[in-house]
Amino acid sequence: MHSTRRNGFEAYLAYYIREIFETPQKLDAVFTFRSDFASRTDLSWQHNAFELVTVSNAKVSPITKSSGPSSRIGFIAVSGQEVLEWIKTNDEKYVFCFPPESFGPDLLFYLRCQRSQKLLLAVVQCRKYEQVEQDCLIHGLRTVSPPWFWRSKNLEVCHSWHFKTNSFLHQ
Repeated sequence: MHSTRRNGFEAYLAYYIREIFETPQKLDAVFTFRSDFASRTDLSWQHNAFELVTVSNAKVSPITKSSGPSSRIGFIAVSGQEVLEWIKTNDEKYVFCFPPESFGPDLLFYLRCQRSQKLLLAVVQCRKYEQVEQDCLIHGLRTVSPPWFWRSKNLEVCHSWHFKTNSFLHQ
């Protein structure tokens, strides 16, 4: 069901991501990486197997079929501060975060590289990029970059990107 505060499409996307990562997957088998971006940056890690995890108070737990019901899989944040709390502590151990509309991206979740054990905070915005004009696409890509999360909505939100670990991959 789609509603203003509970978007059925994003919930379905979370369910689909959970199904895809039920077993570890190579990122480039799941996501399409821009070839022009890859040529300027070392993205060799995209060929590694990643698993979906919950990060709660610096404890990392892999998600499996027996991890619990999908009804409790996502945290619906109503403010920027709640998004930051999910990133920093996630006391309730939600796998996904559904940020408020003013945030920009539609879905946040963590993946862990099986080889290096490093975490990747995945930030997803749902769009059919083939049908979007280039200027709009560039703007959309900025909205999934931390310094631009709220800027695109002309909101002043204090955010601090000091994570609980320094072992994050950067895309």
